[in-house]
Amino acid sequence: MNLNDLKSSFDQITDWFPDSKETAGPQDSADWVGWDSWVDVEQQVSRTKTASASRPISGIRPGSEADLDAVNRVIEECVMSWNIPDRVKRLSLSSYRYNAVDLKHFRLFVAFDQTNRIIGVATLETIESPIKKQGSSALLLHGIYVDPQAQGRGIGKQLVRKMMQITKSEKRGGLLVKAQPDAIGFFRALHFKPMQAADSRRDYPHQLWLDA
Repeated sequence: MNLNDLKSSFDQITDWFPDSKETAGPQDSADWVGWDSWVDVEQQVSRTKTASASRPISGIRPGSEADLDAVNRVIEECVMSWNIPDRVKRLSLSSYRYNAVDLKHFRLFVAFDQTNRIIGVATLETIESPIKKQGSSALLLHGIYVDPQAQGRGIGKQLVRKMMQITKSEKRGGLLVKAQPDAIGFFRALHFKPMQAADSRRDYPHQLWLDA
């Protein structure tokens, strides 16, 4: 029900009980909520949602086992927002979640807002460089997720740039990502270049590379 529908229903109720506000006793009158009050509540909720959506990122830090519940919440909300059948979402969720054992193999980073709420996630894995002239090792951007309610604010770009800073500071050959098809444009805009799969029957087809 939208605001206009709510007002119409409210007006109808007051038509049924025309004297309800005027005949309320002193104690009852404090409980009366008029239409203007409903509008105030609606506007306050709207302002709260807007403020939450526009809240800027406060920083990016290494994640830990203590963050896993919040990290997996972000991942689950992302997966459930994908344009794939619900059954596929439910079946695939467990393969996207991270656990304590995963943290022995991946480095976890989280983006957080001014309330310290985790709104973005990225993980790195050290791999053999797919481009030998770029050095012996590289980093794989194993996963990147942004809370759907916080998307469109550049958080994903900030996470990728942070991962690239780490790649350069460690003197790695570059940063590799195995992107979903609909995310290729996002990484191309950040100067990643498509890589030709060495074995099209075995290798993931949508691999992109960014020199360190």
